[in-house]
Amino acid sequence: MVRAQTKKYHSTIRMVIGSFIILTIILAVGVGYPAFSNWYSSIEKTTGDLSENLNQETIERIDSFIEAPLHINDVTYKMIESGTIDLGDEAQREKFFVSILSSYTKNIFSYAYCTVNGDYYGAVKDMDGTIEITENNVNTGGETWYYAVNDDMSAGSFLKSTDKDDLRTSVWYKAAMNAGVPVFSPVYKSAFQNEMAIAAVYPIYGDYGTLEGVLTASLLLPDISENLSGIVNGRGGFVAIVERGSGCLIANSSGAVNYTVSKGGDLERTYLESLNNSTILDAYQQYRNSGTAKLSVGNLNNKLSVKVQEYEQAGLNWEILSAVPESPMAIELSRNIWVAIVFSFAMFAIATAVYYLISRRLLKPLKTLLIVSEKFSSGDLNQRALIVRNDEIGRISEIFNRIADAMQQLANNLEATVAQRTEDLQKANETLDEQRIQLRLILDNTVEGILGVDLNMHCTFCNESCLRLLGYSRPEDLVGQDLLGLIYQSFRDGSSKREDPLSEYLSRGKAGHAVENVLWRSDGTCFDTEYRALPQYKNGRHIGYVVTFTDITERKREEEKIKYLSCHDSMTGLYNRGFFELSMQELDTEENLPVSLIYIDLNGLKMMNDTFGHASGDKLILKVAEVLEENCRKEDIAARVGGDEFCVLLPRTNLDEAKRLAGKLNEAFSQYKINSVSCSMAFGIAVKWKPYQRIEKVMEAAETEMYREKSVSQKSFGLEAVKSILNTLSEKRPWEKRHSEEVGRLCGEMGAAIGLPELEIQMLKNAGYLHDIGKVALSNEILSKGQNAPLTESEAYMLRQHPATGYRLLNLSEETLALANGVYGHHEHWDGSGYPKGLKGMEIPLISRIICVVEAYERIRSHANYKEDSRAEALCAIQNGAGTLFDPQIAETFLRMMADKSGENL
Repeated sequence: MVRAQTKKYHSTIRMVIGSFIILTIILAVGVGYPAFSNWYSSIEKTTGDLSENLNQETIERIDSFIEAPLHINDVTYKMIESGTIDLGDEAQREKFFVSILSSYTKNIFSYAYCTVNGDYYGAVKDMDGTIEITENNVNTGGETWYYAVNDDMSAGSFLKSTDKDDLRTSVWYKAAMNAGVPVFSPVYKSAFQNEMAIAAVYPIYGDYGTLEGVLTASLLLPDISENLSGIVNGRGGFVAIVERGSGCLIANSSGAVNYTVSKGGDLERTYLESLNNSTILDAYQQYRNSGTAKLSVGNLNNKLSVKVQEYEQAGLNWEILSAVPESPMAIELSRNIWVAIVFSFAMFAIATAVYYLISRRLLKPLKTLLIVSEKFSSGDLNQRALIVRNDEIGRISEIFNRIADAMQQLANNLEATVAQRTEDLQKANETLDEQRIQLRLILDNTVEGILGVDLNMHCTFCNESCLRLLGYSRPEDLVGQDLLGLIYQSFRDGSSKREDPLSEYLSRGKAGHAVENVLWRSDGTCFDTEYRALPQYKNGRHIGYVVTFTDITERKREEEKIKYLSCHDSMTGLYNRGFFELSMQELDTEENLPVSLIYIDLNGLKMMNDTFGHASGDKLILKVAEVLEENCRKEDIAARVGGDEFCVLLPRTNLDEAKRLAGKLNEAFSQYKINSVSCSMAFGIAVKWKPYQRIEKVMEAAETEMYREKSVSQKSFGLEAVKSILNTLSEKRPWEKRHSEEVGRLCGEMGAAIGLPELEIQMLKNAGYLHDIGKVALSNEILSKGQNAPLTESEAYMLRQHPATGYRLLNLSEETLALANGVYGHHEHWDGSGYPKGLKGMEIPLISRIICVVEAYERIRSHANYKEDSRAEALCAIQNGAGTLFDPQIAETFLRMMADKSGENL
C-alpha cells in the first residue's frame, strides 16, 4: 500500500491577507508609476508642441510678410514685359508707384526703379506714413528730390532734397547685380525711415539679355518684431530670428533692440547675446554644436522647450528660435505627486489593518469546520458542522451536513443503490447510441465541412459536406490520411506552411475565431476558406481538434471588387479622388521631395456632351485615362478627381521634369480626334520644394494655374473646334457645303440690298454660311432621308435640335459668339409657328429673318439640283410665305433683289 504524501500546512487567513497586501502594492506601483510618469511626458510633449506651433506660426507670418514685395515685383515685371506699363512715361510711372504703396500700406515703405544709368524713380512713405514721390537723375543734379502727391497720384509741390547719391552703389542694387535673378538684399539702414530694412530686388533685362534696371520693394524689419510680439502674447513664450552665420538679430518678441544707429549714422547690429537670456543662449549653442532642432533646457524652476528651424529664401538665410516655458506645470505636478504618494501609503496602512481584523473574524469558523471534516473523513459519519452565521461559511457548513447525511444514507443502502445505478447506466448507453446516430445525421446535413484531426494532423472523421468541398467521394479517402500534405499543402502563391497550422492557430489564442486560409481539393486546385478550430479533449487529455470550414471564394471576389471600386474610378479605372488625397498625404514626406502636381482639365467636354451626346464625352474621358496610363511612371499616382478633371502626383520630380511630362501628355492627347474635334486639355503644375509647405496648398496652386491656362486655351479651342466641324461637314456632306456657301453669299447680297454697314454685311454672310453647323450631330441617314422621304417623329425631333446645337457650338469662340443668336433663330417663322422657341414677328433677330428667307429659297433649289425651272418655284414659295413664314419686308426685298439680278419684274 502506497502511503499518501503529507503536504505542508498553509494558513488560509495568512495567504488571503498576504495576497491582499501584495496585490495592493502591485496595483499601486503598476497604476501610479505609469500615471505619474505619463503626466511628466505629457507636459513635455505639450510644451514641445506649443514650441513647434509657435515656430510654424512664425514661419507663416514671415512668409506673409515677404510675400507682398515678391508678388509686386513679379507682377510689375510681367506688366513691363507685356507693355502694360511704360516706366519711361513720367505720369504713368508716378501714378503706378503711388498706387503700389497705397495698396500695400502695412509692409512696404518704398517702391522704386533704378536704371543702369543711375536714374532713380519711385515712391516712399515718410515717418507719418504719408506717400511722397522721389526722383534722382540728371535733372536733379544727382540729388534725391521729394514731391508731394496730388489727388490724381501725380507729383505735386517740391518738399525736400538730399545730398548727391549714386543709388547704384546701394546694398540692394549690388545684390541684384550679383545675383542676376530676383533676390532679397542684405540688411541695411533705410535713409527714409532711419530703420533696419531689407529689399526684394528684381533685375529687369531687355530683349537681348542686357540689364536695363532694378526694381526694389523695401521692407522695415521692426514690423516683424511687432508680429512676433503678437504671436507670443498670452503664451508666455519667446521668439527670435537670427541671421545665420553672423548671429545678428533680425527680430525678437521681447521688445529688445535689434540694432542701433551710431552718431555717424551707421547701422550697428546687435547679437543674440544682447538679450541677456542665458537659457536661450545655451539652447542656441547646443543647436549650433549638435544640430538638434528640438531642445529642453534650464532647471526645474526655469525650464524651456526650444525649437530651432532654418528659414531660407533667395538672399535670406535665417534661423528661428521659439521657446515655451514649462516649469510652473512641472513644480505643481511634483507637489501633487508627493501628496498623492503620502496619502496612498496612509490609506494602504489603514486598509491593511481593517482587512486583517475583518478577515480573521470572518474566517475563524473555518477552523471548526476543518476539525469536523477531519473526524468525518476518518470514518465518524455522525460528525456534523456547527452553523454559527448565515453567510458563505455558514452555507458551506450546511452543505457539508447535507453531504454527510447523504453519504450516511448511501452507506446504509449501498446494494440497492448499486443495482439502481447499473440499470440507469444501461438505459443511458442506449440513449447515447441514439444520440450518436442523430448527431451523425446532423453533421452530414450541415453546409459547413466538419472534420476531426489528431495531434499528428491525421484525419479521424469527416462529414459529407467536407468530402464534397474537398472533392472526395468516400470518408476512407480522408480518414487516417496526413492532412498536412493533403489539404494543407501550401499557400496559393506556392510558399510552404508551417508544420502544424492548427497548433499555431490555437497558440495565438484564436480558438473558435474565424480564420481565412487556403485548402486544396483532390483534383489539385485550391479554394479560399474560412475555418474555425476547437481543441478536442478526452478524459481531460488533449487528443486533437475539431475543424469546421466553408468555401468563401465568392465572398473574396466581392471583397476584392469592393476594394477596387473604393480606390478606383468606375469609368476610367484610374484612382479616384479619395485614394488620390490619401496617397497625397502618404507621399508627403521629406524623402519624396520635390513632389510635383499636374492638374488637368479637359477642354470642350460639355460641348462634346451637348453636341454629340454623353457617349462621345465618355470617349473623351476614357482617352485621357489611356494617355495617362501609357505615359506616367509606375510610381506616379494618376487619378480622376472630378467630371473632367484629372491629377497626377509625381514624387521626387522637379518642375522641369513635370513640365516635360505635361508636354508629352498634351502631345499624345492632341493626336486623337473624337467626332472630328481634336482633343485638348489645360494643365496646371505646382511643386512642393520645402518640408514645411502644405501639400494641399500645392494642389490649390496647380488648380489655379490650370484655370489660368484654361481661360487662355479655351478661346483657341473653340475656334479650332468650329473649323474642324466645318471641315468634317464639307468632307462627309458636300451638298451641305454648297448649300451653306450659297446661303452665305445670298445673305451678303441681302445685307447690301437692305443697306447694312459693311461690318454687319460680313457678319450676316458668315451667319448664313454657318447656319447649319449644328447638323454635325445628325447622321447621314437622317439628312438624306429628309431630302427624299418623310422623317419619323423621333427623327424630326432630332432634326429640329440642330439650331440649338449650332448655337452652343458658336458660343465656344469669341469670334463666332455674335453669330450664335442669328443661327439659333433661323427656323423661327413670322407668325410664331417656327422653332425652337416659337418667336413671332419682330421678336426674331434680323439675321435670323434674313437667313430664313434665303435658306428656304436655296433649299428648294438644292433639292432640284439647281435646275433653271426651280428658281421660279423657289421665288413663288417666298412670295406665298410672306407674312406667315417670312418677314414680309425681308421677303419683298429678296424678291426685288432676285428680279433685279435676272431683269424680271415681279
